[in-house]
Amino acid sequence: MPEIRLLTAEKTRSRLPIQHQSYIKQLYQQAVDDVKDWEKSLQGKDNVSSVIRREYLSQMRKDLNEEMEKIGSDVESTIKSNISATATAVVKDANSVLNGLGVSVKGAYSFVPSDVVQAITTGQVYDTSWTLSKAIWAHTKKSQQDIYDIIAKGVAENKSSYEIAKQLEIYVNPSALKPWDWGKLYPGSSKVVDYNAQRLARTLVSHAYQQSFVRTTKDNPFFLGYRWLTSGHNVCPICIGYAEDIHDNSLPAGVFPKDELPIDHPNGRCTFSVYMEDSTDQIVDSLVAWAHGEDSPELDKFAESLYPKEFGMVKEQVKLSTATKNNIDVLDLPEVTISQASEDWFEYENANLMSEYIRNGIMPNTDINGGIVGTKQQNLLKSEALILQEHASNTITNYKTVYRGMVLQSEESIADFARNSIYDIETLTATSTSKNVAMIYTNTENYGGGIPVLLEIENPKGIRGFDRDGVEVVLPKGSSYRVSQSFYDEDGLIHIRLYAGKNLG
Repeated sequence: MPEIRLLTAEKTRSRLPIQHQSYIKQLYQQAVDDVKDWEKSLQGKDNVSSVIRREYLSQMRKDLNEEMEKIGSDVESTIKSNISATATAVVKDANSVLNGLGVSVKGAYSFVPSDVVQAITTGQVYDTSWTLSKAIWAHTKKSQQDIYDIIAKGVAENKSSYEIAKQLEIYVNPSALKPWDWGKLYPGSSKVVDYNAQRLARTLVSHAYQQSFVRTTKDNPFFLGYRWLTSGHNVCPICIGYAEDIHDNSLPAGVFPKDELPIDHPNGRCTFSVYMEDSTDQIVDSLVAWAHGEDSPELDKFAESLYPKEFGMVKEQVKLSTATKNNIDVLDLPEVTISQASEDWFEYENANLMSEYIRNGIMPNTDINGGIVGTKQQNLLKSEALILQEHASNTITNYKTVYRGMVLQSEESIADFARNSIYDIETLTATSTSKNVAMIYTNTENYGGGIPVLLEIENPKGIRGFDRDGVEVVLPKGSSYRVSQSFYDEDGLIHIRLYAGKNLG
Protein backbone atom coordinates (compact mmCIF):
# COMPACT_ATOMS: atom_id res chain seq x y z
CA MET A 1 0.00 0.00 0.00
CA PRO A 2 1.23 3.54 -0.72
CA GLU A 3 2.55 5.56 2.17
CA ILE A 4 3.56 9.22 2.40
CA ARG A 5 6.49 10.74 4.28
CA LEU A 6 7.28 14.42 4.69
CA LEU A 7 10.98 14.05 3.92
CA THR A 8 11.95 17.72 3.77
CA ALA A 9 10.31 18.30 7.13
CA GLU A 10 12.16 15.28 8.53
CA LYS A 11 15.46 16.82 7.45
CA THR A 12 14.50 20.14 9.05
CA ARG A 13 13.56 18.36 12.25
CA SER A 14 16.99 16.63 12.30
CA ARG A 15 18.98 19.72 11.30
CA LEU A 16 17.60 22.32 13.71
CA PRO A 17 18.63 20.60 17.00
CA ILE A 18 22.18 20.25 15.65
CA GLN A 19 22.27 23.95 14.84
CA HIS A 20 20.73 24.76 18.21
CA GLN A 21 23.34 22.65 19.99
CA SER A 22 26.10 24.78 18.54
CA TYR A 23 24.18 27.99 19.29
CA ILE A 24 23.62 27.09 22.95
CA LYS A 25 27.32 26.37 23.39
CA GLN A 26 28.07 29.80 21.92
CA LEU A 27 25.74 31.38 24.47
CA TYR A 28 27.63 29.73 27.33
CA GLN A 29 30.91 30.86 25.84
CA GLN A 30 30.07 34.41 26.90
CA ALA A 31 29.77 33.19 30.49
CA VAL A 32 33.11 31.43 30.10
CA ASP A 33 34.68 34.66 28.81
CA ASP A 34 33.24 36.57 31.77
CA VAL A 35 34.84 34.14 34.23
CA LYS A 36 38.17 34.29 32.40
CA ASP A 37 38.08 38.08 32.70
CA TRP A 38 37.60 37.64 36.42
CA GLU A 39 40.50 35.16 36.54
CA LYS A 40 42.83 37.70 34.93
CA SER A 41 41.77 40.42 37.34
CA LEU A 42 42.24 38.13 40.35
CA GLN A 43 45.71 36.82 39.55
CA GLY A 44 48.19 37.89 42.20
CA LYS A 45 45.50 39.07 44.59
CA ASP A 46 45.48 36.14 46.97
CA ASN A 47 46.25 38.30 50.00
CA VAL A 48 43.35 40.75 49.77
CA SER A 49 41.16 41.33 52.78
CA SER A 50 38.15 39.14 53.41
CA VAL A 51 35.86 42.10 52.77
CA ILE A 52 37.31 42.74 49.32
CA ARG A 53 37.29 39.00 48.59
CA ARG A 54 33.58 38.85 49.42
CA GLU A 55 32.96 41.79 47.11
CA TYR A 56 34.86 40.04 44.29
CA LEU A 57 32.85 36.85 44.73
CA SER A 58 29.55 38.69 45.10
CA GLN A 59 30.08 40.62 41.89
CA MET A 60 31.26 37.50 40.08
CA ARG A 61 28.14 35.65 41.16
CA LYS A 62 25.94 38.60 40.11
CA ASP A 63 27.55 38.72 36.65
CA LEU A 64 27.11 34.98 36.12
CA ASN A 65 23.51 35.03 37.35
CA GLU A 66 22.71 37.75 34.82
CA GLU A 67 24.43 35.73 32.13
CA MET A 68 22.38 32.63 33.02
CA GLU A 69 19.17 34.67 32.75
CA LYS A 70 20.22 36.00 29.35
CA ILE A 71 21.07 32.49 28.18
CA GLY A 72 17.65 31.29 29.36
CA SER A 73 15.87 34.05 27.47
CA ASP A 74 17.84 33.39 24.28
CA VAL A 75 17.27 29.64 24.52
CA GLU A 76 13.52 30.10 24.98
CA SER A 77 13.31 32.46 21.99
CA THR A 78 15.33 30.11 19.79
CA ILE A 79 13.27 27.08 20.78
CA LYS A 80 10.07 28.91 19.83
CA SER A 81 11.65 29.89 16.52
CA ASN A 82 12.71 26.29 15.85
CA ILE A 83 9.23 24.98 16.70
CA SER A 84 7.76 27.43 14.19
CA ALA A 85 10.37 26.58 11.54
CA THR A 86 9.73 22.85 11.95
CA ALA A 87 5.96 23.31 11.70
CA THR A 88 6.40 25.54 8.64
CA ALA A 89 8.49 22.84 6.93
CA VAL A 90 5.75 20.29 7.66
CA VAL A 91 3.09 22.62 6.22
CA LYS A 92 5.16 23.11 3.08
CA ASP A 93 5.54 19.35 2.60
CA ALA A 94 1.86 18.77 3.37
CA ASN A 95 0.87 21.28 0.70
CA SER A 96 3.16 19.51 -1.77
CA VAL A 97 1.31 16.29 -0.99
CA LEU A 98 -2.04 18.01 -1.60
CA ASN A 99 -0.72 19.48 -4.82
CA GLY A 100 0.28 16.00 -5.97
CA LEU A 101 -3.26 14.82 -5.36
CA GLY A 102 -4.72 17.68 -7.36
CA VAL A 103 -5.64 20.05 -4.52
CA SER A 104 -3.74 23.26 -5.13
CA VAL A 105 -4.93 26.05 -2.83
CA LYS A 106 -2.76 28.84 -1.50
CA GLY A 107 -2.25 29.21 2.21
CA ALA A 108 -3.54 25.81 3.30
CA TYR A 109 -2.61 25.05 6.92
CA SER A 110 -0.95 28.47 7.25
CA PHE A 111 -2.39 28.67 10.78
CA VAL A 112 -0.62 25.49 11.92
CA PRO A 113 2.83 26.90 12.89
CA SER A 114 1.42 29.51 15.28
CA ASP A 115 -1.07 27.00 16.72
CA VAL A 116 1.70 24.45 17.32
CA VAL A 117 3.99 27.01 18.96
CA GLN A 118 1.13 27.98 21.28
CA ALA A 119 0.07 24.40 22.04
CA ILE A 120 3.58 23.18 22.86
CA THR A 121 5.01 26.17 24.74
CA THR A 122 1.92 26.49 26.95
CA GLY A 123 1.75 22.77 27.71
CA GLN A 124 -1.62 22.16 26.00
CA VAL A 125 -0.11 19.20 24.16
CA TYR A 126 0.91 17.59 27.44
CA ASP A 127 -2.26 18.41 29.37
CA THR A 128 -0.21 19.58 32.36
CA SER A 129 0.76 22.80 34.06
CA TRP A 130 4.19 22.61 32.40
CA THR A 131 5.16 25.53 30.18
CA LEU A 132 8.32 26.32 28.27
CA SER A 133 8.84 29.50 30.28
CA LYS A 134 8.60 27.55 33.57
CA ALA A 135 11.06 24.95 32.30
CA ILE A 136 13.56 27.58 31.16
CA TRP A 137 13.22 29.47 34.44
CA ALA A 138 13.72 26.27 36.46
CA HIS A 139 16.88 25.49 34.49
CA THR A 140 18.14 29.05 35.01
CA LYS A 141 17.54 28.89 38.77
CA LYS A 142 19.27 25.49 38.94
CA SER A 143 22.37 26.94 37.22
CA GLN A 144 22.34 29.93 39.54
CA GLN A 145 22.07 27.62 42.56
CA ASP A 146 25.01 25.55 41.28
CA ILE A 147 27.08 28.73 40.92
CA TYR A 148 26.21 29.72 44.50
CA ASP A 149 27.13 26.24 45.79
CA ILE A 150 30.51 26.28 44.04
CA ILE A 151 31.32 29.70 45.49
CA ALA A 152 30.07 28.74 48.97
CA LYS A 153 32.13 25.53 48.99
CA GLY A 154 35.21 27.46 47.86
CA VAL A 155 34.75 29.99 50.66
CA ALA A 156 34.25 27.22 53.22
CA GLU A 157 37.45 25.56 52.07
CA ASN A 158 39.26 28.91 52.17
CA LYS A 159 40.10 28.82 48.47
CA SER A 160 41.30 31.98 46.81
CA SER A 161 38.99 33.98 44.59
CA TYR A 162 41.11 32.91 41.62
CA GLU A 163 40.73 29.20 42.49
CA ILE A 164 36.96 29.60 42.82
CA ALA A 165 36.85 31.37 39.47
CA LYS A 166 38.70 28.43 37.86
CA GLN A 167 36.07 26.04 39.22
CA LEU A 168 33.29 28.26 37.90
CA GLU A 169 34.94 28.31 34.49
CA ILE A 170 34.88 24.52 34.40
CA TYR A 171 31.21 24.53 35.41
CA VAL A 172 29.89 27.07 32.85
CA ASN A 173 31.94 25.67 29.95
CA PRO A 174 29.80 22.91 28.37
CA SER A 175 32.80 21.68 26.37
CA ALA A 176 35.15 21.39 29.37
CA LEU A 177 36.02 17.96 30.72
CA LYS A 178 35.06 17.86 34.36
CA PRO A 179 37.01 15.84 36.88
CA TRP A 180 35.79 12.30 37.52
CA ASP A 181 34.85 13.23 41.06
CA TRP A 182 32.91 16.40 40.16
CA GLY A 183 29.71 14.86 41.51
CA LYS A 184 31.39 14.27 44.85
CA LEU A 185 32.94 17.73 44.96
CA TYR A 186 29.65 19.47 44.17
CA PRO A 187 26.74 17.10 44.93
CA GLY A 188 23.61 17.83 42.91
CA SER A 189 25.27 20.22 40.47
CA SER A 190 24.92 19.66 36.72
CA LYS A 191 27.91 17.85 35.25
CA VAL A 192 27.00 19.21 31.79
CA VAL A 193 25.62 22.70 32.27
CA ASP A 194 23.79 22.89 28.92
CA TYR A 195 22.34 19.35 28.96
CA ASN A 196 18.82 20.33 30.03
CA ALA A 197 18.63 23.13 27.46
CA GLN A 198 19.87 20.82 24.70
CA ARG A 199 17.46 18.07 25.75
CA LEU A 200 14.56 20.52 25.81
CA ALA A 201 15.44 21.90 22.37
CA ARG A 202 15.66 18.45 20.77
CA THR A 203 12.46 17.22 22.40
CA LEU A 204 10.28 20.19 21.52
CA VAL A 205 11.45 20.27 17.89
CA SER A 206 10.56 16.59 17.68
CA HIS A 207 7.13 17.25 19.18
CA ALA A 208 6.60 20.21 16.82
CA TYR A 209 7.25 17.92 13.86
CA GLN A 210 4.82 15.32 15.22
CA GLN A 211 2.07 17.79 16.12
CA SER A 212 2.29 19.53 12.74
CA PHE A 213 2.33 16.19 10.96
CA VAL A 214 -0.91 15.19 12.66
CA ARG A 215 -2.64 18.55 12.24
CA THR A 216 -2.00 18.62 8.49
CA THR A 217 -3.13 15.05 7.83
CA LYS A 218 -5.71 13.95 10.38
CA ASP A 219 -8.80 15.26 8.53
CA ASN A 220 -7.81 13.78 5.18
CA PRO A 221 -10.22 10.84 4.76
CA PHE A 222 -7.80 8.95 2.49
CA PHE A 223 -5.20 8.79 5.27
CA LEU A 224 -6.13 5.93 7.58
CA GLY A 225 -3.33 5.90 10.14
CA TYR A 226 0.26 6.72 11.05
CA ARG A 227 3.17 4.28 10.80
CA TRP A 228 5.82 4.66 13.50
CA LEU A 229 9.31 4.72 11.94
CA THR A 230 12.35 4.23 14.17
CA SER A 231 15.44 6.26 13.50
CA GLY A 232 19.12 5.37 13.83
CA HIS A 233 20.70 2.80 16.09
CA ASN A 234 20.20 1.99 19.75
CA VAL A 235 16.44 2.30 19.45
CA CYS A 236 14.69 2.05 22.80
CA PRO A 237 12.32 -0.91 23.49
CA ILE A 238 9.29 1.42 23.64
CA CYS A 239 9.86 2.71 20.11
CA ILE A 240 10.60 -0.78 18.79
CA GLY A 241 7.21 -1.82 20.14
CA TYR A 242 5.55 1.19 18.52
CA ALA A 243 7.11 0.24 15.17
CA GLU A 244 6.41 -3.51 15.31
CA ASP A 245 3.30 -4.15 17.42
CA ILE A 246 -0.33 -4.28 16.21
CA HIS A 247 -2.14 -1.21 17.59
CA ASP A 248 -5.47 -1.75 15.81
CA ASN A 249 -6.76 -4.97 14.27
CA SER A 250 -7.94 -3.09 11.17
CA LEU A 251 -4.44 -1.75 10.47
CA PRO A 252 -1.04 -3.36 9.75
CA ALA A 253 1.62 -3.77 12.44
CA GLY A 254 3.32 -0.52 13.41
CA VAL A 255 0.38 1.65 12.27
CA PHE A 256 -1.59 3.68 14.82
CA PRO A 257 -5.13 4.99 14.29
CA LYS A 258 -4.94 8.72 13.60
CA ASP A 259 -6.35 9.69 17.00
CA GLU A 260 -4.11 7.32 19.01
CA LEU A 261 -0.57 8.31 18.00
CA PRO A 262 1.50 8.61 21.23
CA ILE A 263 3.84 11.54 21.82
CA ASP A 264 7.47 10.65 21.27
CA HIS A 265 9.59 10.49 24.42
CA PRO A 266 12.21 13.12 25.34
CA ASN A 267 15.21 13.14 22.99
CA GLY A 268 13.17 11.02 20.58
CA ARG A 269 14.19 10.83 16.92
CA CYS A 270 11.45 8.66 15.42
CA THR A 271 9.45 9.80 12.40
CA PHE A 272 6.13 8.86 10.80
CA SER A 273 4.49 8.05 7.51
CA VAL A 274 0.85 8.26 6.48
CA TYR A 275 -0.77 4.90 5.78
CA MET A 276 -3.49 4.70 3.15
CA GLU A 277 -5.17 1.96 1.14
CA ASP A 278 -6.32 3.85 -1.95
CA SER A 279 -3.88 4.47 -4.76
CA THR A 280 -3.13 8.00 -5.90
CA ASP A 281 -5.29 7.44 -8.99
CA GLN A 282 -8.20 6.29 -6.82
CA ILE A 283 -7.84 9.37 -4.61
CA VAL A 284 -7.80 11.67 -7.65
CA ASP A 285 -10.93 9.95 -9.02
CA SER A 286 -12.72 10.52 -5.71
CA LEU A 287 -11.70 14.18 -5.67
CA VAL A 288 -12.86 14.61 -9.25
CA ALA A 289 -16.27 13.12 -8.45
CA TRP A 290 -16.57 15.37 -5.41
CA ALA A 291 -15.58 18.44 -7.44
CA HIS A 292 -18.38 17.57 -9.87
CA GLY A 293 -20.97 17.57 -7.13
CA GLU A 294 -20.91 14.09 -5.60
CA ASP A 295 -21.75 14.29 -1.88
CA SER A 296 -18.93 13.46 0.54
CA PRO A 297 -19.22 14.77 4.12
CA GLU A 298 -15.67 13.54 4.80
CA LEU A 299 -14.24 15.58 1.94
CA ASP A 300 -16.35 18.56 3.00
CA LYS A 301 -14.78 18.34 6.47
CA PHE A 302 -11.34 17.93 4.94
CA ALA A 303 -11.79 21.08 2.80
CA GLU A 304 -12.86 23.11 5.79
CA SER A 305 -9.80 21.94 7.78
CA LEU A 306 -7.39 23.59 5.34
CA TYR A 307 -8.10 27.07 6.67
CA PRO A 308 -9.39 28.74 9.81
CA LYS A 309 -13.17 28.93 9.85
CA GLU A 310 -13.22 32.68 9.30
CA PHE A 311 -11.87 32.23 5.78
CA GLY A 312 -15.31 31.01 4.77
CA MET A 313 -16.57 28.93 1.84
CA VAL A 314 -13.42 26.91 1.57
CA LYS A 315 -15.26 23.96 0.12
CA GLU A 316 -16.03 25.76 -3.14
CA GLN A 317 -12.45 27.05 -3.41
CA VAL A 318 -11.02 23.58 -2.97
CA LYS A 319 -13.46 22.12 -5.48
CA LEU A 320 -12.49 24.73 -8.04
CA SER A 321 -8.81 24.07 -7.34
CA THR A 322 -9.32 20.34 -7.60
CA ALA A 323 -11.18 20.68 -10.85
CA THR A 324 -8.49 22.92 -12.32
CA LYS A 325 -5.53 20.87 -11.08
CA ASN A 326 -6.93 17.61 -12.40
CA ASN A 327 -7.53 19.12 -15.84
CA ILE A 328 -11.27 19.19 -15.44
CA ASP A 329 -12.84 21.87 -17.55
CA VAL A 330 -13.85 24.56 -15.08
CA LEU A 331 -16.80 25.28 -17.32
CA ASP A 332 -18.24 21.93 -16.29
CA LEU A 333 -18.80 22.96 -12.71
CA PRO A 334 -22.50 22.60 -11.87
CA GLU A 335 -24.83 25.16 -13.48
CA VAL A 336 -22.23 27.87 -14.01
CA THR A 337 -19.97 28.78 -16.93
CA ILE A 338 -17.64 31.74 -17.28
CA SER A 339 -19.97 33.11 -19.93
CA GLN A 340 -22.99 32.88 -17.64
CA ALA A 341 -21.02 34.34 -14.76
CA SER A 342 -19.93 37.35 -16.78
CA GLU A 343 -23.42 37.89 -18.20
CA ASP A 344 -25.03 37.69 -14.78
CA TRP A 345 -22.43 40.06 -13.39
CA PHE A 346 -23.45 42.58 -15.99
CA GLU A 347 -27.18 42.02 -16.34
CA TYR A 348 -28.51 41.97 -12.83
CA GLU A 349 -25.64 43.72 -11.14
CA ASN A 350 -24.59 41.05 -8.72
CA ALA A 351 -21.28 42.79 -8.13
CA ASN A 352 -22.53 43.93 -4.73
CA LEU A 353 -23.44 40.44 -3.62
CA MET A 354 -20.30 38.89 -5.00
CA SER A 355 -18.08 41.45 -3.34
CA GLU A 356 -19.78 40.94 0.01
CA TYR A 357 -19.33 37.23 -0.27
CA ILE A 358 -15.69 37.27 -1.25
CA ARG A 359 -14.77 39.96 1.28
CA ASN A 360 -16.59 38.49 4.27
CA GLY A 361 -17.22 34.87 3.35
CA ILE A 362 -20.90 35.49 4.11
CA MET A 363 -23.58 35.73 1.46
CA PRO A 364 -26.04 38.61 2.07
CA ASN A 365 -29.67 37.61 2.60
CA THR A 366 -31.05 40.37 0.37
CA ASP A 367 -30.03 41.72 -3.02
CA ILE A 368 -29.41 45.36 -3.91
CA ASN A 369 -33.14 45.88 -4.49
CA GLY A 370 -34.08 44.44 -1.11
CA GLY A 371 -35.32 41.13 -2.50
CA ILE A 372 -34.66 37.86 -0.69
CA VAL A 373 -31.66 35.93 -2.02
CA GLY A 374 -32.71 32.28 -2.11
CA THR A 375 -30.42 29.27 -1.61
CA LYS A 376 -30.26 28.48 -5.32
CA GLN A 377 -29.31 32.07 -6.18
CA GLN A 378 -26.75 32.14 -3.35
CA ASN A 379 -25.07 29.00 -4.64
CA LEU A 380 -25.09 30.39 -8.16
CA LEU A 381 -23.58 33.67 -7.03
CA LYS A 382 -20.89 31.91 -5.00
CA SER A 383 -19.88 29.81 -7.99
CA GLU A 384 -19.94 32.88 -10.26
CA ALA A 385 -17.78 34.86 -7.85
CA LEU A 386 -15.23 32.06 -7.47
CA ILE A 387 -14.99 31.53 -11.21
CA LEU A 388 -14.58 35.23 -11.90
CA GLN A 389 -11.94 35.51 -9.15
CA GLU A 390 -10.05 32.48 -10.49
CA HIS A 391 -9.98 33.78 -14.05
CA ALA A 392 -9.29 37.40 -13.10
CA SER A 393 -6.38 36.40 -10.85
CA ASN A 394 -4.69 34.26 -13.47
CA THR A 395 -5.17 36.31 -16.64
CA ILE A 396 -3.05 39.15 -18.01
CA THR A 397 -5.07 41.20 -20.50
CA ASN A 398 -3.72 43.17 -23.48
CA TYR A 399 -4.87 46.45 -21.91
CA LYS A 400 -2.27 48.75 -20.35
CA THR A 401 -4.88 51.12 -18.86
CA VAL A 402 -8.44 50.74 -17.59
CA TYR A 403 -10.79 53.24 -15.97
CA ARG A 404 -13.29 53.18 -13.14
CA GLY A 405 -15.77 55.92 -12.39
CA MET A 406 -17.32 56.21 -8.96
CA VAL A 407 -18.88 58.64 -6.49
CA LEU A 408 -17.49 58.94 -2.98
CA GLN A 409 -19.84 59.97 -0.20
CA SER A 410 -17.36 61.69 2.11
CA GLU A 411 -14.13 63.63 2.09
CA GLU A 412 -12.64 60.97 4.37
CA SER A 413 -12.81 58.42 1.56
CA ILE A 414 -10.40 60.54 -0.49
CA ALA A 415 -7.70 59.91 2.13
CA ASP A 416 -7.41 56.35 0.80
CA PHE A 417 -5.80 57.82 -2.30
CA ALA A 418 -2.89 59.72 -0.76
CA ARG A 419 0.07 60.06 -3.14
CA ASN A 420 2.52 57.11 -2.96
CA SER A 421 0.11 55.13 -0.79
CA ILE A 422 -0.90 51.59 -1.70
CA TYR A 423 -4.49 51.14 -2.80
CA ASP A 424 -5.81 47.59 -2.40
CA ILE A 425 -8.63 46.19 -4.50
CA GLU A 426 -10.64 44.51 -1.75
CA THR A 427 -13.42 43.05 -3.92
CA LEU A 428 -14.03 41.90 -7.45
CA THR A 429 -14.12 45.27 -9.21
CA ALA A 430 -15.55 46.23 -12.60
CA THR A 431 -13.52 48.66 -14.75
CA SER A 432 -13.79 49.80 -18.35
CA THR A 433 -11.35 50.02 -21.22
CA SER A 434 -13.25 53.17 -22.27
CA LYS A 435 -12.77 56.41 -20.38
CA ASN A 436 -16.12 57.67 -21.69
CA VAL A 437 -17.93 54.61 -20.34
CA ALA A 438 -16.29 55.02 -16.93
CA MET A 439 -17.31 58.69 -16.86
CA ILE A 440 -20.96 57.62 -16.85
CA TYR A 441 -20.46 56.35 -13.30
CA THR A 442 -19.13 59.71 -12.06
CA ASN A 443 -22.55 61.35 -12.41
CA THR A 444 -23.37 62.45 -8.87
CA GLU A 445 -27.07 62.96 -9.69
CA ASN A 446 -27.50 59.20 -9.91
CA TYR A 447 -26.25 58.88 -6.32
CA GLY A 448 -27.98 61.84 -4.70
CA GLY A 449 -24.77 63.86 -4.55
CA GLY A 450 -21.22 63.04 -3.51
CA ILE A 451 -17.69 63.49 -4.84
CA PRO A 452 -17.00 62.32 -8.43
CA VAL A 453 -13.81 60.33 -8.93
CA LEU A 454 -12.18 58.80 -12.01
CA LEU A 455 -9.58 56.09 -11.43
CA GLU A 456 -7.00 55.59 -14.14
CA ILE A 457 -5.38 52.20 -13.51
CA GLU A 458 -2.12 51.46 -15.31
CA ASN A 459 0.09 48.40 -15.72
CA PRO A 460 2.69 48.52 -18.54
CA LYS A 461 2.86 44.71 -18.50
CA GLY A 462 -0.89 44.37 -18.99
CA ILE A 463 -3.78 44.71 -16.57
CA ARG A 464 -4.47 41.56 -14.56
CA GLY A 465 -8.19 40.77 -14.77
CA PHE A 466 -11.06 39.12 -16.65
CA ASP A 467 -11.86 40.68 -20.03
CA ARG A 468 -15.63 40.34 -20.27
CA ASP A 469 -16.33 41.76 -23.68
CA GLY A 470 -13.57 44.17 -24.68
CA VAL A 471 -15.27 46.98 -22.75
CA GLU A 472 -15.46 45.69 -19.17
CA VAL A 473 -12.45 44.25 -17.31
CA VAL A 474 -13.09 42.69 -13.89
CA LEU A 475 -10.14 43.19 -11.50
CA PRO A 476 -9.55 40.39 -8.97
CA LYS A 477 -9.74 40.80 -5.24
CA GLY A 478 -6.23 41.21 -3.86
CA SER A 479 -4.79 43.48 -6.55
CA SER A 480 -2.70 46.36 -5.26
CA TYR A 481 -1.64 49.60 -6.93
CA ARG A 482 0.41 52.61 -5.94
CA VAL A 483 -1.18 56.08 -6.13
CA SER A 484 1.09 58.01 -8.51
CA GLN A 485 -0.97 61.18 -9.03
CA SER A 486 -4.23 62.89 -8.04
CA PHE A 487 -5.71 66.21 -9.09
CA TYR A 488 -8.95 68.15 -9.65
CA ASP A 489 -9.93 69.21 -13.15
CA GLU A 490 -11.86 72.35 -13.99
CA ASP A 491 -15.19 70.50 -13.63
CA GLY A 492 -14.45 69.40 -10.06
CA LEU A 493 -13.74 65.79 -11.05
CA ILE A 494 -10.98 64.11 -9.05
CA HIS A 495 -8.53 62.20 -11.26
CA ILE A 496 -6.52 59.49 -9.49
CA ARG A 497 -3.84 57.49 -11.25
CA LEU A 498 -2.98 54.05 -9.91
CA TYR A 499 0.20 52.39 -11.09
CA ALA A 500 1.33 48.77 -10.84
CA GLY A 501 4.88 49.06 -9.59
CA LYS A 502 7.14 46.22 -8.49
CA ASN A 503 5.18 43.29 -7.02
CA LEU A 504 1.91 45.19 -7.46
CA GLY A 505 -1.10 44.82 -9.77
